[in-house]
Amino acid sequence: MENIEESQSKNFTLSLSNAAQLASLALALGIAFSIIRNYLYYVLFLHVPIFQYLSLSDIVLIAPSGIFWAIYFSSMDAVNNLSKSSQFSVLEKFFYAILLCAFAGFLTWLGFHNEPIVEQSLKTVIRHPGYIIVIIIYVSIRIYAKKNDTDFFVKNRYASAFILCIWYATFDCYASYSVLTNPSRHLHFIMQTKSGKHIDVDKNVIYAGRTNDYWFLYNAKTKYVRAIRNSDIELVDFDSITSIQ
Repeated sequence: MENIEESQSKNFTLSLSNAAQLASLALALGIAFSIIRNYLYYVLFLHVPIFQYLSLSDIVLIAPSGIFWAIYFSSMDAVNNLSKSSQFSVLEKFFYAILLCAFAGFLTWLGFHNEPIVEQSLKTVIRHPGYIIVIIIYVSIRIYAKKNDTDFFVKNRYASAFILCIWYATFDCYASYSVLTNPSRHLHFIMQTKSGKHIDVDKNVIYAGRTNDYWFLYNAKTKYVRAIRNSDIELVDFDSITSIQ
């Protein structure tokens, strides 16, 4: 009896330790992603000294498009795990796989028509066919390495997580910049400052991003980025029906 209780206590301690490690890793990845993305997008592409405008909470927060891709790839991973499961019949696997694929497809359609960064992310593959070749080479190397038990990403999970973080930060940065420089379904909203001035944010004055304290608007004609204090904004009317293209 004492051995059982001791074993349960050890398992509980181990679970807490694993949870703490996962939480620490997630926090470290979030901070690394934010720093890399903000530096590439704002400093290198837009020439905005973004770190002067950031607070600690801004560094920790993930990019909105990251939430979309997390849900998308989670549903695809669920399909993969479902196909390997022995707890379901072939018919059940087929039914649930169809539901998950339909959900992923609907999510993709929704993201393409309502989230500019997701739209440009999907168009990147079409606009740059070489990107598909890179993906094919990557998948082929992973399959070969897995067969020969030499998969770096499996044996070095933490390192592979940071590599994936750097890759996604770069990809998301490029997609975000493409929203400003390519035809896109831009977010549409109207801002009113405390002085009474109205700013129509559409395809000419484009929403480039924001922090807790600042809004960044990109002028498509002059190529300038304007930083506006959030405290100077009286109200914002968001167009929840249409997007400007």
